[in-house]
Amino acid sequence: MLHLIKHLQFDSPLKDLGELSYFLGVHAVRDSHGLHLSQSKYISELLHRARMVGAKPSSTPTTSGSKLSRFDGAPLPNGIEYRQIVGALQYCTLTRLDIAFSVNQLCQFMHSPTSDHWTAAKRVLRYLKGTIDHGLSFPKSSLKLHAFCDSDWAGNPDDRRSTTGFGIFLGPCLVSWSAKKQPVVARSSTEAEYRAMAITTADLYWIRMLLKDLHVPWSHLPLCGVTMLGLSTPRFSLLRSKLLVTPCPISLRGDVKESISIHDSADLVGKIASSFPIIIPTATAETKSTSTSVMES
Repeated sequence: MLHLIKHLQFDSPLKDLGELSYFLGVHAVRDSHGLHLSQSKYISELLHRARMVGAKPSSTPTTSGSKLSRFDGAPLPNGIEYRQIVGALQYCTLTRLDIAFSVNQLCQFMHSPTSDHWTAAKRVLRYLKGTIDHGLSFPKSSLKLHAFCDSDWAGNPDDRRSTTGFGIFLGPCLVSWSAKKQPVVARSSTEAEYRAMAITTADLYWIRMLLKDLHVPWSHLPLCGVTMLGLSTPRFSLLRSKLLVTPCPISLRGDVKESISIHDSADLVGKIASSFPIIIPTATAETKSTSTSVMES
């Protein structure tokens, strides 16, 4: 890194500010296993702003199989607070991809939010309250690219458009992700899946060319399927662990936490990623939402 900074100083004046600790609401913690990014302080301030500090935590950001509609609930008399909170939740997705799908749904009703939409937004806040110290982990690993994608075919009850979701890993480290509604109506689940793969491939190709410019060697690029639906608690927790959304190993007070190590999580993700086939064009039954007796999202 010092060599890179010294090389860049030939093109433009740079000043080394030392090791990254806190920047634009993102808290960076380094340990022997790698780097952990979280937004604990930002989320805490958001909970205070929304008057949700004393709320009961939720285990998942959205209810299993839930689909928001613009016709559900009574219109809010003043949607300014809704827009401010959902806008802040969008910024939280910088390190909390586990709420990306839920926030994507909430963002579709900025123009005319209802009481049901506000309830769904507060559920996301309750989920963040229970996982306030979670964030992205970047352990030391290989430089193999893996991409995972899926689509929720005709998931929007208003216009029947599908939602695309993807995640791109460099080794076990998540480096790019998105949850976005497709611009057109897909006539079949297969069409929706292939549109999702096309969007993922475009982002994957950009990352591959970036690595090529940096002279990083690369091999084949597996492309697999993940879910884009509201899940029950056990399945959501399993998916979150695969994405390396883990608690910060060190609290804001400086205490070392007794939690699963990032290194162990990286080994788990590496084993899981290596077992996937090259391409899964359509979602399997395992990616579909199911309800259980223990359910929160």
